[in-house]
Amino acid sequence: MSFNHMLNHLDIDTAWQHLQWLNDNAPARINGSGDDLKAAEYFADNFDHY
Repeated sequence: MSFNHMLNHLDIDTAWQHLQWLNDNAPARINGSGDDLKAAEYFADNFDHY
């Protein structure tokens, strides 16, 4: 996938929703805190189509 392809598919609203989820559900993403695993699972579940 090219950089230009990714740029053409960026959506600020979706990006903001991902940031809000991280802030609300995994605010302390320090290694070993548990929130780091929540964030990793979220990324694995939601970003595989990118």
